[in-house]
Amino acid sequence: HAAKDFFTVPEGQHTIKLVPNPEGEPVIIRVLEDLTSSAGKKLRLVPLVKQDPVKIRVAGSALSYYELTPGEDLQLSVNGAGTLETVSRLGFENWMGSEQDYRIQVWDGGKLLGTYYFTSDRSDQSEIDGHKELVPGKWRSCRISLPAGNHKLKIRLLDKERQAFVRFALITK
Repeated sequence: HAAKDFFTVPEGQHTIKLVPNPEGEPVIIRVLEDLTSSAGKKLRLVPLVKQDPVKIRVAGSALSYYELTPGEDLQLSVNGAGTLETVSRLGFENWMGSEQDYRIQVWDGGKLLGTYYFTSDRSDQSEIDGHKELVPGKWRSCRISLPAGNHKLKIRLLDKERQAFVRFALITK
């Protein structure tokens, strides 16, 4: 028989030991982390580029994003430890279907921190200022832990014939 048990673990460091029952059924464990609350300060980061941010409008408000295209990486300079939050939206062109995939890489100096694979669909409630030919996708995000020190980050869009719009924040304690 299937059973679901939920355990909420308070903030802090804990050790959980799971002991198998030799006569029992297999157990599947899923661990979820609540990323909706940022336990700390969120500082908006501006890329080191000579471009003005693009406004994406949603329900009367506008958020600033930076255009990311293949071959034109965005660079960030971060000093200190924290969590880099990257929020991206794919720009859907007319020829694209209702759902599209795209990949973003994050580099620190010459070290690859991660390749992030996203699937997005068209947003019917937002628009991109100055890009009437594009429909923004729904937002997708990833978070990357950064240790103490200076970081020269490079954000790269891997997919040709794609265009994304990104914004960044550093979450610190």
